[in-house]
Amino acid sequence: MPAPLPPRPDAAYDPVTYRTRAGRFAGALDEVRWGYYRGWLHGQVRRALVRKRWFDVLVHTDTHVLHLRLHDDGTTGHGRVALLDRRTGDRLAWARAEGAPLRTLVVGFMAGAGTDAFLRAPGLDVRLVRPSHGSAWRLVIRGETVRADLVIDTQAAPTPTLTIGEAAPPYAHRPGLTQHHPALRVTGTLSAGGRPIPLHGATAHLSYTNVFLPPFVAARRVVADGFAHGTPVSLALTDGELHGETQETTLWWAGVPHELPPTHLLPDARGWRLLSPCGAVDLRLTITARVDAHTTRRLGFVRHDHAHAFGRIEGTLPTPGGGPIAVRGLRGMVTTSRMFG
Repeated sequence: MPAPLPPRPDAAYDPVTYRTRAGRFAGALDEVRWGYYRGWLHGQVRRALVRKRWFDVLVHTDTHVLHLRLHDDGTTGHGRVALLDRRTGDRLAWARAEGAPLRTLVVGFMAGAGTDAFLRAPGLDVRLVRPSHGSAWRLVIRGETVRADLVIDTQAAPTPTLTIGEAAPPYAHRPGLTQHHPALRVTGTLSAGGRPIPLHGATAHLSYTNVFLPPFVAARRVVADGFAHGTPVSLALTDGELHGETQETTLWWAGVPHELPPTHLLPDARGWRLLSPCGAVDLRLTITARVDAHTTRRLGFVRHDHAHAFGRIEGTLPTPGGGPIAVRGLRGMVTTSRMFG
């Protein structure tokens, strides 16, 4: 039976021991810092070489999917925007541009209130901002084929979650963190090629990741939002090495985050299967649209391959205080990542 998540700690690490506070928690941090366990200079070097930070924003409407990633690799970075038709799988708009961290690209350590992340590059200008005391992000995208000016509001949204982990030895001092804000209300404007895209039924899932990764990482993540028999339901699940041995296993039920059993994300003939060894979670994501993205930089010492598959999820889930329940029509995304360097 899913159990409610404990409240989040006041920081991602212990300021005395510099150890990560590994676990899964209800709540989110506005500011994410990891400290300097071997001093400031060592911290700056390893931040440039092995730290990765990114924002993912996924907006689902009744007919379309908008996906944005702002990704900082320490000494390199990029932004990507994709707009797809969920019914046909057609790519209506696609934009990608490289940026220089701290100059033309900023992700930063502000993950909630106080966020000011941006990319300024030829052909793509993106800004994600949330005032220090504000309850909403504003997302502005100016690309050659896609434009957006969206307000992504946290008021009346489910409780966000925080997952903290640490890489396995011999990289045990490399922490990782992801925060999720699911089922957020979206208003504003969105267009492709000058044609307005209606925002009927629009919801957003916004996540922030800040990790110090080993040289090679393979990971899979699914996020989803929707309803089950009239009850709001969201998911955030991982399988792989993104947070070491700590996996995201979160079910939001009626806005409250609960911990699910460990769940594997397995490819199958129709898309992906989400399956826990005990059988409590048995879901399938049927792919209706997808986008692949590749990054090779720094003389070949950085290579990232990401595949984002969008679709609908159906199957069975355990419920808090009850038995399994059938779900259909959750709107989800599976991201598979292989990151070297």
